[in-house]
Amino acid sequence: MIERSVPGWRSFIALITGPAFGVFLFLLINLAFKKFKIQRPSNFFGKDSVKGAYFGAIAFFLSILIVMLTEKISLHHLSIVETLKQIMFQVRPVLIEEIGFRYGLVLLTSSFLGLKYGLISGSIPFGFLHLLNFLSGQPIYWEYILGTTVAGLFLTALFIRFGLGGAMLAHYFWNCLASISSTILNIPQEKIEGGIGTLSVLSILSVFLLYWIITHPKSNWLQKEERF
Repeated sequence: MIERSVPGWRSFIALITGPAFGVFLFLLINLAFKKFKIQRPSNFFGKDSVKGAYFGAIAFFLSILIVMLTEKISLHHLSIVETLKQIMFQVRPVLIEEIGFRYGLVLLTSSFLGLKYGLISGSIPFGFLHLLNFLSGQPIYWEYILGTTVAGLFLTALFIRFGLGGAMLAHYFWNCLASISSTILNIPQEKIEGGIGTLSVLSILSVFLLYWIITHPKSNWLQKEERF
């Protein structure tokens, strides 16, 4: 409501409220951990976190390359101010979604049902959450919902392999680059994130990460935490 009344301050409001919502969600999830006697993670931003950012950047650049080769584009100017607004705004969705889904839902589900169901809980609900993007009256692209579902699997695999910091950095890099590229190339962001190229890239990288996790169990973050 506040953001709609002052659209010029939307990004700044997101930058301020994002950490506040993130801390609240973090504390709420920790209460659930305590209630169900689940050991809380001890390391959120380890030395491997930056590798998550590498994976996020690689995934995006491969995806956008395919988009540029297959979609009709027209270059638009993007000012420094608009770029900074995008960078500020993306802090909120990344914090809320990664803390809520990866730190919360994935860990809770994995603790009770096993890692396989943890992967499912981090992907399918994550994809359907993005139906909320269309409450403003925008058309629904089911390819976009499928794309964000696969993105959820990709981020969950990154979370398992590199920790919460790795998933957050990958998610943040992706969101910033996708929103900026959408404006510059004059392509709806839903088309970038739901295109066949993006689906292929994220699926391949997810399979690679999951294969690595299965074949090198001692190298993944959750195994180090000795939770599962």
